[in-house]
Amino acid sequence: MAKDEVPDRYGIVYFIFVLLGTGTLLPWNVFLTEKEFYDVRLHVAPFNGYITENFMSLFCLIFNTANLIALGFLVKFQKHLSLRVLVLQPLVVTFIMLLSTAALAVRTAIPGDLMAKLTLPSLALMGMCMAFLQGGTMQLASIFSITHIRGVVSGIAVGGLVTSVLSFVSQLRAQGGGDAAQTADDVAPAAFMYFSASAAVIGMCIASYWAIPWLPYGRYKLLLAGIIDDPKERKILGDFLGRFLSGYGPWSHGAPKPLSIFVYALLRCGVAAAILFCHLVTPTPWLLDEYLRQDYWPWGVIFMLGCTQGHLISTICMHAPSTLMPTEQSKYGPVTSFAISAGCFVGSFVSIGLSSAFQAH
Repeated sequence: MAKDEVPDRYGIVYFIFVLLGTGTLLPWNVFLTEKEFYDVRLHVAPFNGYITENFMSLFCLIFNTANLIALGFLVKFQKHLSLRVLVLQPLVVTFIMLLSTAALAVRTAIPGDLMAKLTLPSLALMGMCMAFLQGGTMQLASIFSITHIRGVVSGIAVGGLVTSVLSFVSQLRAQGGGDAAQTADDVAPAAFMYFSASAAVIGMCIASYWAIPWLPYGRYKLLLAGIIDDPKERKILGDFLGRFLSGYGPWSHGAPKPLSIFVYALLRCGVAAAILFCHLVTPTPWLLDEYLRQDYWPWGVIFMLGCTQGHLISTICMHAPSTLMPTEQSKYGPVTSFAISAGCFVGSFVSIGLSSAFQAH
């Protein structure tokens, strides 16, 4: 640290970026972990049978398609957009939509087909907001340091843990210890609390974003980057273990060679392929032999898959800015996020294809 550089006292700005990272992937996690809620609410008569039976597939396709389109737009135009458009406004939209979903949760008389018509467009809007947050938060963090970029990717992992805990508590409240079939009235209170708590997290992200230029270290970095003096910026102001481990080892100090990253990514395919030979419960017979029959094998394979994913993504996100010319660094966030989202988009089709291919009909 230079002698005249303002320090990040108590690591406050770092933890703000962890919080922003948590909010970046929150929309995806919130809707993904509330499958049981939608299983009940979408079956309130009258409802659309196709949507109710394929909701999760439609959820992934709509969300990822909107996310990918928005990221493609940002690759070309992000350099023309202010950070408040990339970070603050998507956070506000996400906050409003989560509160609206919480309000819908207690309107148990809404039929399933209307609930679907309200939910699916919301997922598309959430996908676009997440794209803007991915690109904008990474761009903002790159103004500070590699440590703050790591804070964002660590926050994404924390976001997954937070929503899993909130969803688990929500399910316990909804079940109430009973085994009877759930009704819309049964799941409404817990879902309301879950979506409201998620909105509160986004509210904290909004407050933290506004706090950055008021902190000495934040103001120092924003002034150094010319952000505060930029007229368009004057209103400025989701694997956990793998992301944690990305801060250690030889790759924590210098960018790895592209070939090393490519080989690393290919080796992860072997971990994913191991899942196909685990003990699986499917509605129709599984066409592959089950060599890994004990239940601890799926746990171990999924753990390795998540750990290597977090480590790989964090490593790439930390070192990508250093490989670009200063004039191209504004493209870092959207290009990196676009590549990751494109992989998830293709992967969703591959997973559906594999599942269909290895089950008898």
